[in-house]
Amino acid sequence: MARAIFTIVVLATSFISLWGLDEDVRSLEGIAQFYVTVALQIDEPVSGISEGSVRNEVELRLRQTGITIPEQNVGPFLLVHIFINKWDEYSFYFTVNVSFYQYVLRSKDLFLVIRDVAEDQLDSLPIPMRLFSASLDHNITARTWSNLILGAAGSLRIADGIDKAVDQLVTGFLNDYLTANPKR
Repeated sequence: MARAIFTIVVLATSFISLWGLDEDVRSLEGIAQFYVTVALQIDEPVSGISEGSVRNEVELRLRQTGITIPEQNVGPFLLVHIFINKWDEYSFYFTVNVSFYQYVLRSKDLFLVIRDVAEDQLDSLPIPMRLFSASLDHNITARTWSNLILGAAGSLRIADGIDKAVDQLVTGFLNDYLTANPKR
């Protein structure tokens, strides 16, 4: 019975990721570089899973796609959040969420994604963006793209399950990123 419920949840998550998220894809346009951060929340250590190993795998995939990873953790970032909880003596359940965060500006009637704009380029911005950019005294970071996978695995396969979930979500992100930023 638990397996049937799990299957329905995964299918629903996959189904949702295929519908109505054009705004998420468009929010990735023009992003040239970003860094990766990993948050790992676990009840007890799991062999083969660490923040460093997950970050290295994700950064490698991004670099292979041509995405620049800055040396300093400043600006937009991709967050890989992994939550692992022990279900019983022999099994775990987990959530892997991959989200993209970037600077945004929110006002009463306007929601803009703010990119790094050189001062000499401000005049080329539409007037509303010039006004809001000029009055911006701090940046607000917001999630503009996100997807997740829920899963369960035995204690001997939990690391493999997490790796596959991260890989599937990063592949989905890269597909959307490349759609928004086609190689020329």
